[in-house]
Amino acid sequence: MTPGIRLKRLAPVLVIALAGALAAPAGLKGQAAQQPAPAGVVQGQSGFERIIVTAGRSVVLTLPFDIKRVAITNPEIADATGVSPRELLIDGKSAGTISLIVWGDASRVQYDLEVDPGVTTLQARLQSLFPGEDIEVSVSDGAIVLSGHASSNTVMLRAAEIAEVVCFLASPRASFMTGAIVSADGGYTAA
Repeated sequence: MTPGIRLKRLAPVLVIALAGALAAPAGLKGQAAQQPAPAGVVQGQSGFERIIVTAGRSVVLTLPFDIKRVAITNPEIADATGVSPRELLIDGKSAGTISLIVWGDASRVQYDLEVDPGVTTLQARLQSLFPGEDIEVSVSDGAIVLSGHASSNTVMLRAAEIAEVVCFLASPRASFMTGAIVSADGGYTAA
C-alpha cells in the first residue's frame, strides 16, 4: 500500500441541497420552557441553543409564547416566517451559522441557527464508491473540503472529480440545467 495522499480544498459552494439530505428537526428549550430540548436543538458553543437545518430544506420551530418580533442576522443564510402565533418556518438557504432572535410580550429567546450544506449525502456517496478509504467531507468558509488519506492517486482524483461536480451543480452556473442527469461517480460508469 502506498503512503496516503492528502486531499485538498475544492471550489467554493453557495448552496448544496442534494436529494436525500435530511434536515434535523427543530424544537425549543428556551427561557420560558421547562421541558428538555427536542432533537435537533443542542447547546451551541456561544451558550445559545443551536438549531440545525439543511440548505434547501425547512423546519418548524414551535415556541411557548406568542411571537411579536423576529430577527435573523443574515437573510442570505436563512429566513424565518411566522406561520402561526407560536410557530416559525425556518428556511435554510446557504451554509453558515447566524443568530435567530425571537421576542414575545414578556419573553425573548436566542438561537444559533446553523445551515448545513448537506454534505452528508456526498460523504455517503464517497463511502459507497470508495469503501475502506479514509475520505471525510466537511465545509469551511463556504467550500467543500475533502480530507483524510486515499490509497492511490486515482482514488484521490476520482473523489475530487465527484466533489467538483457537486460544487458545480450547487452553483448559479448550473441554473440553466433542468431535467439533466449528471453522472458523478468518478468515472465508474464511463464507457
